[in-house]
Amino acid sequence: MKYKISVITVCFNAADTIAESLRSVAEQSCPDIEHIVVDGGSTDGTQRLVEIHGRRVSKFITGPDQGIYDAMNKGLGLATGKTIAFLNADDVYADAGVLERVCRLMDEHALDALYGDLETFRSERPGAIVRRYRSDRFSPQRIAWGFMPAHPALFLRQGVYRKFGLFRTDFRIAGDYEFVARIFR
Repeated sequence: MKYKISVITVCFNAADTIAESLRSVAEQSCPDIEHIVVDGGSTDGTQRLVEIHGRRVSKFITGPDQGIYDAMNKGLGLATGKTIAFLNADDVYADAGVLERVCRLMDEHALDALYGDLETFRSERPGAIVRRYRSDRFSPQRIAWGFMPAHPALFLRQGVYRKFGLFRTDFRIAGDYEFVARIFR
């Protein structure tokens, strides 16, 4: 299967967590990953950690931005994969086969969107799940009540961004929610 996926990681002063995120992408069994890291001009050593641990990072840009949604849009502007995912600098994939399964399902079923489950845990106790977001509880009708797919577990075809546009940068928070509401509308 020849299927390119772009994973975008945006960060700012993420030295405490980014190495694990980079490792998580680097260990994926999917053969064609474009990992894009957009750093907002970190001053805590994040950039050095990307250089050290980013063996699978395809594109790395750093410099000031106008917030998280501007950084995400910068990553989208660089992405060339058929499918695009966002993995936050403090997130990891559940196992090494996640992206390969996503690509296979997106391709086999000609999906524009695929979303999955997400588990939250504290870094000092990674085996103890604090919260579990189950994707089977989401439906587009529930957006009106504040429900949306967990963003790090949402995979979209690149054409979705071309059709519906990018993240609104006038939102300080909830720009991802607005985007999801727009595309599922």
